[in-house]
Amino acid sequence: MKHIRQLSVDLSNQLQNKQNRLISAQRNTAKMIWEDIINEAPLQSGRYIASIKISDTTITKEKISTSIYSDLLVGGNNPKWANIPLACLLEWGTGIKGAISNTYNHGYSYTLEPWTYYDNYLHRFLTTDGIIARPHFLPALYKNGTYYLEQIKEAMKK
Repeated sequence: MKHIRQLSVDLSNQLQNKQNRLISAQRNTAKMIWEDIINEAPLQSGRYIASIKISDTTITKEKISTSIYSDLLVGGNNPKWANIPLACLLEWGTGIKGAISNTYNHGYSYTLEPWTYYDNYLHRFLTTDGIIARPHFLPALYKNGTYYLEQIKEAMKK
């Protein structure tokens, strides 16, 4: 019985070590993705760059999750846009320009007609047909996919 208990402890320790190595592999990859996002960000302003963060890693029975996100909101007076992360608009573009320039499938529709809005900074109405897509999150993710797989393989070997 003593040997079975020790075997159970040993297995538990091995599983914990593997899980820790997998978490480390994921965190290392997230850091590389984050650096690529920062380097390719279409806005190099301090506020936008500072808003791009790596979440804490969470663990469930099914998965280990780490997110990279921006918490800088578009804001403004229009409730439709007030709580939308600016990164989404930059990544996918908006309006006609976004529809033409975006190459990634995200499942959202574009407004295909120009629209008019009031600009609080210029104190006048403006008409726009959107902004071009300037992807920086997805390209960084795809660029580091092979590195992530290598990190996982290495973590599982030990």
